[in-house]
Amino acid sequence: MISRSVLFYWSKGSDTRRRILSVTRELNDGHEPCFINVLSEKLELSHVAIKKHVELLVEEKYIKQMNP
Repeated sequence: MISRSVLFYWSKGSDTRRRILSVTRELNDGHEPCFINVLSEKLELSHVAIKKHVELLVEEKYIKQMNP
């Protein structure tokens, strides 16, 4: 199992995952929906890239999927 610190500070894509969490928090604080296409637009990354990172964040329980 990957430790959480490795996931966020040393692994490939860690910066992207931190950015996703930041945008997710902003959207939640503003009571806005947080969909993959919204994250993709805000972070200027492909839908596929965002989906890959979001799946990892869900698996590691950093975020949870509300409406699969």
